[in-house]
Amino acid sequence: MSAPSSDVLSWLEKLIAIDTTSRDTNLPLIELVADHARSLGLSPQVFPTPDGAKANLLITVPDAQGRTDGGIMLSGHSDVVPTDGQAWTSDPYTLTERDGLLYGRGVTDMKGFDAVAINALAALVAQPLSTPVHVGLTHDEEVGCVGAQPFVDAMKAAGVLPDIVFVGEPTSMRMIRAHKSINLVEATFHGVPAHSSLTSSGVNAIEYAASLVRYWREQADRWRADGPFDEAYPVAYTTGSVNLFSGGNGVNIVPRAPR
Repeated sequence: MSAPSSDVLSWLEKLIAIDTTSRDTNLPLIELVADHARSLGLSPQVFPTPDGAKANLLITVPDAQGRTDGGIMLSGHSDVVPTDGQAWTSDPYTLTERDGLLYGRGVTDMKGFDAVAINALAALVAQPLSTPVHVGLTHDEEVGCVGAQPFVDAMKAAGVLPDIVFVGEPTSMRMIRAHKSINLVEATFHGVPAHSSLTSSGVNAIEYAASLVRYWREQADRWRADGPFDEAYPVAYTTGSVNLFSGGNGVNIVPRAPR
């Protein structure tokens, strides 16, 4: 594997220096990249969140005929996970080289790919492309791919529908043709509170919620036993689990609702 060019390293250094932990804004990074695109004569599209705290970014390099629909997309996310409580031996927001390796928060996941894609824009602009090339950066991937769906919706509204997308998310540093999708469901149960000595006067929200938890566990067991199966994946069946549960108001109170 060849070493990254000095231009890519320069971009990686800039991206790493911007703390884009998911709980914080990513706007400084988005504006930095958007300004670079503008300097190349491109027209980046910034799609802010409703509160304006974060944004997705779409950069399109038209083909030789000026077309912008279809083509190839290079897709990455801008956010990183926190460094809280981690024993870093160097500043996580300063790109550091040791023993031929690069260290910094997000070097692999996934500002390294972002740097490559951003750096490629200048070369793409200089070429008579046979198909458009798009670079997309999203917010909040690390907290459930929150920025992805609004980004897709914004692209469709803008009339940009790539034919193929390369996502630079590292998966054992190998080419992967597909990932399982994810669905997140939040259910809230509302009961009727009562003293625990008068249970017949109340409706226990936790007990009814537990019925849903039990059902979901049984559904996950059915998938594991009966499929459908796809042996292309290390886990060949659909998985399901209950990962967060909260409820109750006190040990002597029939619960009305989750806390």
